[in-house]
Amino acid sequence: MNRTFLILAVTIMAACSNAGRSNAAPQAATSVFTAETELPLPAIPDSLRQPAQRATYILAHFWDALDFTDTATTHIEPFMERNFVNFVNLYPHAIPDSLPSITASFLQRATADTPTRLFVYSLIDKYLSEPESPVFSDDAYITFLSEWTKLKLDPYELEEPRYRLAAALKNRPGTRAADFVYRTASGSSSTLHKTMAPALLMVLYDPDCDHCMEVITSLRHDADLNSLISDGRLEVLAVYVESDPALWQSTASTMPENWTVGTDLTGILDKELYDIPTMPGLYLLSADKTVLLRQPTLESLRSALPSLK
Repeated sequence: MNRTFLILAVTIMAACSNAGRSNAAPQAATSVFTAETELPLPAIPDSLRQPAQRATYILAHFWDALDFTDTATTHIEPFMERNFVNFVNLYPHAIPDSLPSITASFLQRATADTPTRLFVYSLIDKYLSEPESPVFSDDAYITFLSEWTKLKLDPYELEEPRYRLAAALKNRPGTRAADFVYRTASGSSSTLHKTMAPALLMVLYDPDCDHCMEVITSLRHDADLNSLISDGRLEVLAVYVESDPALWQSTASTMPENWTVGTDLTGILDKELYDIPTMPGLYLLSADKTVLLRQPTLESLRSALPSLK
């Protein structure tokens, strides 16, 4: 979106007086918005010179031109979607401590009307929880869910966001991954935390899952990944998490020979030890099993591999 790039340009511009004056006053808000309308940017005070301060100011005033009681506008889904994406695109650039209150302010205004509330909730899920989203962010997703669960809504409306928040908080980057017991095809058992490796790529999979096998095939042929394994810098642990021992036994030998392949003995899915919205579950872990990446795309995983060399 053109406005997305404009927002970022305003945020990171040099903090000099000329740059400050380059933020022209926003256009007068119109009473009628269309699907293509992008909300006018607020004029940033010249006194705010740091990029994070400027991004925070834009976020705090991003929705000022919209009257949320005007449901004829808030029910224009493409309009709300376009501007929501522009809004959350700035979250990584703002002062972190400011984000809960900014998020709470937006949600309080955007959730008074039921159809708008339901649509905003779907946007939070679509754009912040999906790794393929251009504005995917674990931190922003957790911030939105945390503030959502504080809204004064009927209890049944809070059940799902509370569940999703609890799931999102599991095994976050920077925390130690939950331990579990697995058994290999040879019959030996171990636990995740006892698996010794400078770094570990954990693949939670099901051979009946077509996407799992596509991802595994892609990783099998990844030159950088295989080089790290050969050099002893990385181990791959693939763990079957479903409940058909015969299926696992019949397919374990088809997995990459330089991987450790096991079956879960703890009940990862039943006990919800890991949040796996889509299979396979991918986790890149450090030597002490601290989560480095959670559910990365293959592209982001490959980008991280050079740092392990």
